[in-house]
Parts: sequence; structure tokens; C-alpha cells
Amino acid sequence: MDIQKHTGIGHLFSLVRSTFKNILLILCMSIILSMKFSFAAGNNDSLLIVTNTIPPGFEDLAGPQTNQIDVYLHNKLIISTMATYDAETLTLKNPEAVIDKIQDLHDPSVILKSLSRTLNTNSDKLCLQHIQSDSCGELEPNIIGIIFDEGQFRMDLFINPLQLKAVSVYQSKYLPKPVDQFSTLHALNINLSGTDEINDSYNIQTNSIIAFGETRLSAQSNYTNKEDFVIDDMSLISDQPGWEAEAGIFDTETRASNFFPTEDIIGLRARSSTNTRTDLEVTEGTQIFIFLNQRSRVEVFKNNRLIDARFYDAGNRQLDTSRFPNGAYRISVRIRDDNNSERTEEYFYVRNSLLPSMDEPQYFIEAGSVAEIEQDSVFPESSSNYVIHTGGMIRVKENLAVEAEIASTSNESIVQAGIVHIAAGIQSQVNVMTTTESDWGISVRENWATERFSLNLDLRFIHEGNENHDLDKLDFVSNDFTQASASFTHSLFGGRMLWRYGQTDRGFSEKSETYSLDYNRSIYRKNKLNVDWSFDASKDSDDYLIGTRLNFNLRKNNDTYQVSTGYESRKTNNMEDNDAIGRASWQHNARSPTYGNLQSRLFHINETTISTTGMNITSDSRYGYNQVEIDNTKEDGRNTLGYAVRSQFNLASDFQHVSLGGSGYNTSAVIIDLIGQPEGSKFEVYIDRQSAGFAKIGAKTVIPLTPYKTYDIRLVSRTDSFVTFDESVKQVTLYPGNVETLTYDIKRVSIIIGQVLRPDGSPFDNARIENVTSFSGTDQNGWFQLETGKVDSLTFNKKSSGEKCTVKLNDYTDNEDVHVFNQIVCTTIENSIEYSPTQERT
Repeated sequence: MDIQKHTGIGHLFSLVRSTFKNILLILCMSIILSMKFSFAAGNNDSLLIVTNTIPPGFEDLAGPQTNQIDVYLHNKLIISTMATYDAETLTLKNPEAVIDKIQDLHDPSVILKSLSRTLNTNSDKLCLQHIQSDSCGELEPNIIGIIFDEGQFRMDLFINPLQLKAVSVYQSKYLPKPVDQFSTLHALNINLSGTDEINDSYNIQTNSIIAFGETRLSAQSNYTNKEDFVIDDMSLISDQPGWEAEAGIFDTETRASNFFPTEDIIGLRARSSTNTRTDLEVTEGTQIFIFLNQRSRVEVFKNNRLIDARFYDAGNRQLDTSRFPNGAYRISVRIRDDNNSERTEEYFYVRNSLLPSMDEPQYFIEAGSVAEIEQDSVFPESSSNYVIHTGGMIRVKENLAVEAEIASTSNESIVQAGIVHIAAGIQSQVNVMTTTESDWGISVRENWATERFSLNLDLRFIHEGNENHDLDKLDFVSNDFTQASASFTHSLFGGRMLWRYGQTDRGFSEKSETYSLDYNRSIYRKNKLNVDWSFDASKDSDDYLIGTRLNFNLRKNNDTYQVSTGYESRKTNNMEDNDAIGRASWQHNARSPTYGNLQSRLFHINETTISTTGMNITSDSRYGYNQVEIDNTKEDGRNTLGYAVRSQFNLASDFQHVSLGGSGYNTSAVIIDLIGQPEGSKFEVYIDRQSAGFAKIGAKTVIPLTPYKTYDIRLVSRTDSFVTFDESVKQVTLYPGNVETLTYDIKRVSIIIGQVLRPDGSPFDNARIENVTSFSGTDQNGWFQLETGKVDSLTFNKKSSGEKCTVKLNDYTDNEDVHVFNQIVCTTIENSIEYSPTQERT
């Protein structure tokens, strides 16, 4: 029997032949199995004769067939291969070729062994129209199984899921390596705050990184109104898949810091790391609430350095910690109200990650001497106190992790252990610690959230066991400390009610307790107008604030108008006030290729004998992030001008390109370098399908980006001119300190239209233009239309007649988007004609 290939004519021939054989076989069997009537002499009985034997001469049609078949896996064609089959069995001629096309097998040899056997075709499982069963087209084999459709030359392969590997949704567990090249990124942060009556506070902070691939030298410095230029941290860091090594001056790990602040040490550290993982967990920080009798300027200090300054309205307000650095440390919150009265509150702030990956426990070990900042010294100096610190965290269940660590100094040792549990709507973290100096402590953080209510609890209690301290030695616990807070939010009468309680007790100072409740309910919402009613009540020691407001909010295009009116009763420093209040503000949001996102806000607040008028301007563009907040307070004829300024920009370089600017602060960046024409044209940069800002031809634009991530970057033209450039998506992987430059060559495209004629006036028809990159030519009337960049001449070639002519375009420049020539007369091959401005032209 001839073997026909299942492709092209052979495929068609095989299909026709097989169909013909099947039809013929069915007809024959039908004749054999039909009723036959026999009438015996003197007898009227009928006789039905049934047989399943093949009629003589048809044996070959019912025998094994060899043909090319299509093999499908998961309803996808993986290969076409030869097989021998009959009505019940199938044998593959080359099962190894099938195995080579199947990925993610635990043991390919097991599947190969099964595919090498004679396989049951399971033709009864075929899904045939009108007669198919619910289980048709499906198999659940122990290892493998097939369903073969002889009429379609199709074999569907089924593999037991236990034989296949589980494939992660991430293409890779770890980020790819960055480009091995030198790059540097320097971020400058400026915080200023003050009034015309009180000395200004400022802090100029720099974060500098010099990187080569995944290895970097990192340094942080500060210059404040209270101290000269100081480099706080400087270390050499290398990121590897799953772990990180560091040497130099750096902060200690933050786990045990639930009970004591981190320390700067001069030493070495090695730790497991999820930085290069593609499935990073989230981090969270301590929630901090402050009580304000009236609108106040709030300044936050870490180690006597200003890290944030902004204005907050009266009430119990949560601090915006989005720009606070990671770690565990004490902060001082200095509050100055419109009466220029001042108070300072102390808090302990923690931001660290929760729940390590199931497949990657977190461990660390670090050792070094405690760094101390000496007067007139730029670098911290080593002290006689040392720290040895080691520990780890393991995820024992999907929602449960345990941690433990030990830290030792020349004076004492501390042991800390804890658990983290996360469930639907519940997050719990409990830590306990003890020291060799009989200190002990407990930290509890609980968060519950449902559709109807949410409850948050945070308790940190530390007991000092030994009050006799050596001032020259490092002590983990220096005094008793209690910090507790609780908040409860729930629905009430169609609105939301929030209850808060806070307590801070440092032992040697007066205990502070704060109570508050806030209620807000929407009254009217239609189109762009919202009307809300709110009620606030707060108490801190003997001070209190009770107020109610009706708030109107109207949004129209890029403008937002807000008006609030109400009544307040307050007590501050044993002085009571009761009066109507009013507030009004206008905010305008604009977005432009030049200035980025620009927000302007004007406001006026009238409270009893105090009135405040101010403005806030924020610019977030390729030039950097800048915010200026100014207000003027008037009381009893006395005016006080206050301000707060925040500014941040970056200097980025890959040692071939340098650019200054960039919105926001991050430790890696890309530089968009646009070269070409027309000069100054704007382009929008999209990163991971989101607009990240604008770039223009002739300038380099810095876009700071979060490290440890791979980005998809593409460029979109926002110019009115016709241009051509690389519009494909480019992928960039960034680690800290990496700066990668993406250079785009922008070419202006002009459309040239004209008609080419021979000297006798007949059209130079059906000729191809040779000296351009795009395919173009003349039609039967000699007309052509061409999209091209700068060209000085055009060469037309009519191969059918051997004619060829070159036309110079002296009168044409690439500054024109569309240039139309009327009639251009040219000579034949070996000659050219120059197009003159005196010729007719439109």
C-alpha cells in the first residue's frame, strides 16, 4: 500500500481515499447485515441472517493504515508525524519527536515509554454531531491517553496533570541581570520650614549611588541648620538572586527594632533578600495620629533632621508617612499653630515587610562597631561598642510566619521572637523580647476589616529591668515606654463614624491621652456637586475641640471649588472659644508637556479671631518635584507669614549621557534622549502602559523609577509634524543605581507629490523611485506620492523601456510637511534636469 503524505495534494488524496474506503465498507456491511427472505417449499417462515465478517475482496480496506496525522495537546497542534492505525489501535512511528514538542514534563522518559506502546484510539470518545455524550472529547488517563479521529487524521493527546510541572505566573522567579555598565544617580532633597518670627529649619539631603550592574556604592549625607555636612551611611552592596551582601557604614536590621531603635554600625552584613524577586510582598508603616486644636504646621524630625513639613487642619489627624524612610526609629513631631504656640510629641515609627515567601525564608547576620558622629567630622567614627545581630523569619503556612533573633553588644544581649498571622480581613502581629539586663517587652498589632466595620489596635509596652546604665555602653532599653492606639470605623445612619484612642507614656514625662470621634455623611450628590455634613469631637488632656460643618464641593473641568461653613467650640490652654467658622478654597490642576502636573490652590480660613489666607503650588515634571506652601495668619491686627518648601531633583548619568531633573525620588532611572527634527517637538513617554511624562527633541529627560523591576517603555508622538521613529516597546531592567539611556532617532517625514513628464510632454509612467527607502513610483499618468525624510534629488527608473532620469529638488526643504510639484520635465537616461523655482508649482 502506498503511503500518502498528509500535506498538500497527498493530504487531499489520502482524505478522499480514506473516505471512499469507509463508505464502500459501510455499504458492503449493510448489504451483508440486511434482511434476507427465504421461502422454502410449502413453508412461509422468513429467515434473518446477520454476520460481522468482511466480504471477500474487502479485507485490505479494513486492515491497518499508515499515514501522517496531526497531534494536538490542549487543543493546540504540536506536531505532524507518521502513525499506523486501525479501527481500535494506533502506533506512533516517531514518539521521540512528539516528546520533544512537549514542555514542563516531570519525567519525559515516563511519557515516552507510554507513547511508544500501541495506544487505544478511544474512538467512542469522539464528539460527533447529534450523537455526542457529555463525556465526549475528554480523557482522564493514569499517565497518557489519546482520542483519534481517523476521518480528520487528528490525534488528541491527554496527559495526567501529575505528570506536568506547575508553571509560575511569573516568567522568572528572579529579575534578569541588569546591563553591565557604570552609571550614577544623585538625588537632592531640600526641606525648608519657618515663619517671619521664628528661626528657619532646613535640611539638605543627598542620596548618591554609583553602580555597575547589580553592584553599587551607596552614600547618604545631610546638611542642616544645626550641623555641618555629614555622611551618615556609605556602603558597598551586591545584589544576587535570593541574597545580598553589604560592607561599610549602614543601619542594623529592623526586626528587633519593634523594641529599640536601629543603630548605624561599621561592619559587614549578609542576608537573604527578595529584592530581585518578581513577586515582592508589600510593606506597611506605623499609623500616627496627632491632635490639633487649630490648623497647624507640622514638622517631623528624625535624629534632629527635618524629614517632612506640611500644614494640617484642626482635629485628630493622621500623619502622611508616604515619604518617610524605611526602618525603625524615633521621630519628633513639632506642632506650631497659628498662634505661634508650639509643642513636641515623640513617636516610634516602624516600616518593614511582612510574611516572607513560602519557598524562601529570610535570614541575616551582621556584625560591626557602633558608628558615632563626631563634631567637625564628615564620616562617622568607630566606637568601642560592638553589635552582633542574627535572626530569621520563616513562613510556616500560607498565612502564618514565625521569627526570632538574637542581638548582642559589649553590655547586654536581647532575644526577640514573634508571629505574624494574616487571614481574610484579619492581620495580627505579636512580638515578645527579653534582655540579659532583665528588661522585657511586648508588641501587639491587630487589624480587622469587614464590610460593616474595621478595628485597628497597636500596643507597645517595654519594662526597664535595670535602671543603672553605663553611659559609655549601648543599652537596648533605657526607660519604661508605653504607646497604645485604637481606632474603630463603622457605618451609622448612612454615614461613617470613626472612633480613636491614643496613649503615650515615657515614664519620666506626663502621660498623654487622646480621644476623638469623626462622623461624615453625604447629603447630596448629583452631577459634579457634592454636599457633605461632618461632626468632629476631640479631647487631649484638658483641651478639646467640638465642631460641625456643612461642606460643598464642585468640580468643573480642571477646577475644584470647596466651601465649608459651620460652628466650633474649643478649649486651648484654659481659654475657651465658640464661634462660627468658614473656609473657602479653589484648586486648579493642569498638565502640560513643559511643566508636567501642575497644581495650584488658594484658600481662606476664618476661625473666631483668627483668619488665614494662603496658597499651595506643586509642580511634578521632568525638571523635578517642587512644592511651596505659604500662609498668612492675621490675629488682633498682627500678621504672621509662614512657609514650607519641599524640593527634589536628580542628576543621572550612564557615563555617556548626563541629565538633570526628574519627578519624584527613586534610586534608579532611565534617560530619554531624542535626536532629530523638528527641534523641540514633544513626545509622551509611556512606562508599563501608563504615562510617565514628556520628552522633547534636543533635550535629555530623566525619569526616576523604582528599582528591582523590568519596565516596558515606548514613545508616542505629540507633535503636529509627520515623523518616523522606533515605536516598538523596549524592556529595561533596573537595580539600585542603574541608569539606562534610551536613544530615539526622530526623522521628520515630508510628503512629496508631483507629476513627471518626458520632454515631449508624455507622462513618465510606471517608473520606480530608486533612491528612497520606502517603495514608491509613478502611475500611468506619471503622478507619484512619496513619504520621505530629507532628499536632494529623486531618481526615476522605468525598467520596461530602459529609461531613467534624475531630478534635483533645489527648491524643496524638509521643513515642509507637504510639498506639491506640478509638472516636472526630465530627460532620459544619462541625463538629468534640475527643477527650477521658475517652473510652475503649487
